[in-house]
Amino acid sequence: MALSEVNFSIATGGLGRPQPGKDHYSGLVTFLANADLPAGFTTGARIVQIGSLADAQGLGIVSTSAVAGVRILHYTIKRAYGKNPRLVLWVGLFDSSAIDVTVAKTLQDFSNGECRQIAVLNYATELLAAQVTALQAVATTMLNEYAPAIILYAAKTTLTAVASLPDLAVLTAPHVAVVVGQDGAGEGAALATALSLSVPALGDLLGCVSLAKVHESIAWVEKFPLVSGGTGADASDLDDPAFGNGTKVSATALATLETIENKGYIFARKYRGLSGAFFNKFPTCVAATNDLSKGYAVRAIFKAIRESRLALLPRLSAPVYLSADGKLSPETVDLFRETTNTPLRQMVADGELSAAQALVDPDQNVASTSQVGVAIELLPVGASESIIVKIGYVVALTTGS
Repeated sequence: MALSEVNFSIATGGLGRPQPGKDHYSGLVTFLANADLPAGFTTGARIVQIGSLADAQGLGIVSTSAVAGVRILHYTIKRAYGKNPRLVLWVGLFDSSAIDVTVAKTLQDFSNGECRQIAVLNYATELLAAQVTALQAVATTMLNEYAPAIILYAAKTTLTAVASLPDLAVLTAPHVAVVVGQDGAGEGAALATALSLSVPALGDLLGCVSLAKVHESIAWVEKFPLVSGGTGADASDLDDPAFGNGTKVSATALATLETIENKGYIFARKYRGLSGAFFNKFPTCVAATNDLSKGYAVRAIFKAIRESRLALLPRLSAPVYLSADGKLSPETVDLFRETTNTPLRQMVADGELSAAQALVDPDQNVASTSQVGVAIELLPVGASESIIVKIGYVVALTTGS
């Protein structure tokens, strides 16, 4: 028995120190009738930035609301902050009389292009491939306007048989990722049953994505356990994962799960012998052969675009010196190459890229075109989505192993 004493346990995290950089800057869009807007929102002020669940509750986004959409929104925000307490979040509540997913850009414009990922919660209408295509058009516009963000989408799937989910891998929407998984036995499941709606794990997805470094997969088992960060009634949520129609993952045939994954969906799954649950993968809505078929590939290239653009902006309309043969001078080539390489080297140092380089061809007719061409080559960071182990008996161990 220990000697009597007044003992202390040092708690950390109470200061809420900000997460470095802006990779955790995020948006969340959903749709409500104008008459159902929480107290902190009006038809003239539909977007508010928050930094905690308490902030959301202070705006009237509470679990006891009589409005189904507000209760689902509260659950989504609670789960997001459970995964990433340092999340910086812009919340946009738009008119549900006509579900218009393009308002994701309205939110991005309001944030001055700061959001690196935008979650769109559509609990009111069934999931359609056309919605994903529309969101890709939004993402393309944001990219063209120098505010790239990956879009995380969740829609109602209460009436959709798991095997009948539309095939997203045949689309060309590499900047959109769709989650169809939800809790099957905890607070999320109870909420879905009470409201007869899907309550997708969009908050968990947004929290994990915002917490992850841009090169990391949210399916990384060691880093992103889903049965964590819950407070109170949701403490065990996703330990018994399901799909939006209530079908349990545990009751779904392996072949069906593989089909759903191959169609480009994100859902929660378990591994035999390991406690907890985890996201299956981080696919986007495009063929698996596409370079941007993984959400982490999209986030990494978007960051490279943002950082290299900021590095090059000061060089706009600057003098460009030529050699006697009319080509770019060696000093000019070095200047543009090094300016571009600087942020790329930082991404490599931070482990967000395996390698990268900027190339500048000196044989450019800048005197006539007033344009300087720069090529960027990125070597991505992969993910061990499968580990193949060969095992067997031998008469002697291999030397040098």
